Formats: sequence, C-alpha cells, structure tokens
Amino acid sequence: MSAAVAGKIVLVSILLACPLLKAEPVRKGTPARTGEEARFSRSVTRVNVPGLSVTDQDGRAVSLAELLDPREPVVVNFFFASCASICPVMTATLAQMREQLGREGRNLRTVSITIDPDQDTPDVLKSYAGRFSAGPGWKFVTADSAAIETIQKAFGAFAGGKFNHRALYYFRPARSDTWVRIEGLAGSTDLAAEARGVLEGAVANR
Repeated sequence: MSAAVAGKIVLVSILLACPLLKAEPVRKGTPARTGEEARFSRSVTRVNVPGLSVTDQDGRAVSLAELLDPREPVVVNFFFASCASICPVMTATLAQMREQLGREGRNLRTVSITIDPDQDTPDVLKSYAGRFSAGPGWKFVTADSAAIETIQKAFGAFAGGKFNHRALYYFRPARSDTWVRIEGLAGSTDLAAEARGVLEGAVANR
C-alpha cells in the first residue's frame, strides 16, 4: 500500500472518529487563499537549535544540532505516537508530501520529534514510522523529558502538556537560520509547495 493511500485511510478514519476536530485558526495578518477558507497560518521565525542529544527510531544517539544540519534543508514537526487526533493526520500529510516530492525531495531531511518521551521509546517510534511507510531521510526522535521541553520551547511549540499541543510544521532551507512556521492542518500539496521553496533555498514572506 502506498503512503498516499495509507495516509488517506488514516485521515478518513480520524475525521470519522473525531467529528469535532477543527483546523487551527488563521493568525491575524495571514490572508485566506482565494475561494476557500484558509486552514493554516504561515509565519517566518528564527530558532536557536539546542545542542541536546536525541535518539532516533533505530536507537542511535545524535546531537539535535547535528541532525538539523544547517547545510541541509529540513522539515520538523512535533507529535506523540498514542495521539488519536491531529498527530496521525500530520504524519500522514508529511508522508503524502514526501511521496509527491519524489526524487525532487530526496535532499529534504524530515525530523519528527515526540513530545511523549516516557512512552515513545525507539521501538515505539520505529513501529509508528512503519505505519506511515517512513523511508530514508525521515527520523523519528526522542530524548529525556527535560530535553524535549527545552526543544519545544526553542521552537516556540511548548504548550504545557502533550494534550495541548498544536499542529505545527517548521521548514528551513540549507545555509539559513530562518524557518517557516506552518500552524494548522495544511494539506500535503501546501507542504510540498513549501518544501520546494526551501529546496530552492528561498523563504518567501508571502
């Protein structure tokens, strides 16, 4: 089964199970797209990536600063494996984005950071990654609780607890300290368009 088909099945299941799930509101100053209500906001920010150690789904320890190598384009999101609402939607959307990009996106590193380190061991992360056919170039990482909180705060993503977290994606071009922050349930086509921008080394203030 392709990532796109698997993603659609997950998305339909979540929407049926959670009829009250709503997209994040658009921030003031972010225009809705013509002909439809915007489901997400876009802003430009800077992140001081902490040099903390994280562990990936294969049990390998690495510095987060090294994993988010500034010489390479990257996309980051936060999730937890037992989440039954927005996390599987976000992960499925990332999987669809990567499938849409194909070889064009082979240099885009994807990093998904758990916000539930007590439960999300490397084995749990490996199983979760397998659900979405995550291939090479996509890392799922964990760390101790203090490190995970520090990382979330560095990205402006800390919400006080895993059940309060928001749908957030962060894109950064190579050789840049500027990140694009996407907040809300953006579609895979939206994310693919953003990814193409960072692959070209540009962050447009649109």
